Amino acid sequence: MGSPQRSYESYTHDAPAPSPEPFRDTRLVRILTLCLFAAVLVVLAIPFFSRLSWTTLVQDDFFYYLVVARNIVAGHGSTFNGIVPTNGYQPLWLWLLVGVSWLSQSPRFILGFVALSSLISAAVTFLLARRLLSKTGASPLLVFAFASWTTVLAFLLYIEAMEVTLTVPLMFAVVCMLEETAWLERSPRNTFFLGITLAAMVLSRVDSLIFGSLLLAGILLLPSLRVLVKPRLAAGALLGFLPVPAYFVYNHLVFHSWLPVSGAAKQLKLDHSYSKLPVVSFMQDRSVMHLLIVLPIVLSLFFLPRAWRRLGPMARVCTVSVLLFPVVYYAVLGAVSDWGLFPWYAYGMRLGFCVAAVICCLAVPSLRFFERPALVWVLIVSSFAYLLAHQWKRTQLDNDQAALLTREFALTHPGIYAMGDRAGRVGYMLPDPLIQLEGLVMDKDYLTSLQRQLPLREVLARYHVRYYIATEYNKGDAPVACFDAVEPYMAGPHCPHLRGVFCETPVAVFPDAHKRTVIYDLAPESSSNAGLAPLTR
Repeated sequence: MGSPQRSYESYTHDAPAPSPEPFRDTRLVRILTLCLFAAVLVVLAIPFFSRLSWTTLVQDDFFYYLVVARNIVAGHGSTFNGIVPTNGYQPLWLWLLVGVSWLSQSPRFILGFVALSSLISAAVTFLLARRLLSKTGASPLLVFAFASWTTVLAFLLYIEAMEVTLTVPLMFAVVCMLEETAWLERSPRNTFFLGITLAAMVLSRVDSLIFGSLLLAGILLLPSLRVLVKPRLAAGALLGFLPVPAYFVYNHLVFHSWLPVSGAAKQLKLDHSYSKLPVVSFMQDRSVMHLLIVLPIVLSLFFLPRAWRRLGPMARVCTVSVLLFPVVYYAVLGAVSDWGLFPWYAYGMRLGFCVAAVICCLAVPSLRFFERPALVWVLIVSSFAYLLAHQWKRTQLDNDQAALLTREFALTHPGIYAMGDRAGRVGYMLPDPLIQLEGLVMDKDYLTSLQRQLPLREVLARYHVRYYIATEYNKGDAPVACFDAVEPYMAGPHCPHLRGVFCETPVAVFPDAHKRTVIYDLAPESSSNAGLAPLTR
């Protein structure tokens, strides 16, 4: 067996001089790897011993998946509320949750699935990141340090319980498979495996098709890589990729929409102007995790010219595609959407961080800098510290409390409910149907009403809504006057909105620190109860 960099066909062989022997102690790396995943297990175990409700530990959007999966298992079809069919989800993550819900709908079992999927994805991410890094000629300990940081940054995204838990490791897998060019050329069976991995990536999150398109464009632009487009090899890849066009056709035939309605709802714009909201929300994210990912990527751009000559053709395509993907992705979002971004929209940056580390290891000056023993240990210790310092979703306690109180109210007030933002957790707990006013888990007909900007009360009447759940921000305990409702609240000014004014006395008010949940009874006879004091909890 040759040295790691010499077994890697995408890099040239002019590696820098070996690092000092103490930093090639693979036994130490094995021990550190065990310690890393012991720390991961500690973080995953905390919720099982927490007094907090498990629903505070995951994103609100996770419950859109969970409710649809529960309805499918119950035989109600693909629906969030039992009223309209929906495809408002990324399919691969939903199919997994359908299987989980079929086995058990116990909250502890679901939390166990989230923990297990996060652990498996973290392990796959670590192994593939280490594979990419180990072929640069860097010392095993530095490889571990960068792979550890890559894994920690990805893992803290996985425990959000969103579909990117699948997308990120699949993106790593696609890059690793592509860079084994000789293996791909060997047989159509191998390109079939590549095609089916690409299909899984796209089905885990449809907009990752942009990343796949960048990779394909790079391959077609380089003459030395067009050999992979030979008929028999291309046939294998296309056969593996068939689930993707099949999914789009199924969407069109059953739901009358090529895209998931959750994506289509965010792509309704009133004009063709370019929206700055997605990019601005990304640029204004000053969280520690965001900076830890973005700054190394920016730094790697300065070292890329020095590393370029050591990259083979396929490695160049993968490197450029990975670094270009976030730029193209956010540019596309600005063109088609006017919604702000959530943390999981930065899923491509995890692979970008790893590729940035690869570039720093390939550029000799930066490699000499990072292989200083003190700096290597700072990277390792800081990655462990950042992981163990993770705080679970305590900021969602107010949302969870509001959902619990809404459920308590609904137990004595049956009817159809409607809500916009924060409706996932409420929909999971509510015993009655819930119309999701953002349109994320509705259908094409609802999006038509939204695009036409019909009056909110008219749309609520179409769905026979009895109770409208509103969110009043920055009101504190001030008396309720007329409430100007705008749905969806999270959409920017270039998007259509449903608007309505509610001057009647609410039947329930649940105040929080920065917002309060207000429930209006829309039944005709409710106007005679205007003098009643609202139920406040």
